[in-house]
Amino acid sequence: METSTLLRFPSANSDNAYTMTEKEVLEHLHTLLVEHFEVEPELIRPQARLYEDLGIDSIDAVDMVVQLRDLTGIRVPADEFKRVTTLQDVTKMIGQIVNEQQEA
Repeated sequence: METSTLLRFPSANSDNAYTMTEKEVLEHLHTLLVEHFEVEPELIRPQARLYEDLGIDSIDAVDMVVQLRDLTGIRVPADEFKRVTTLQDVTKMIGQIVNEQQEA
């Protein structure tokens, strides 16, 4: 998936939907990691590993799933989130879930 790919998300607060590029999703993840998880900004890059590079533990991962739901309006299944290792993986997973919902 390219960083210019548009993802169409349901709105969490209304019946309207909105679009966001993969790059914008990564930017939101960056903000989330810095503000909520106190990760040093220079550590955050698409290839950064959640656990090893960013210090995200299992409790943080659950909190991140909740934060992603608030951001995107979609439910990220915990078992799917367990399979991601990098920030790029998180973005791809979100894109796949959104695309699957749009096809349904």
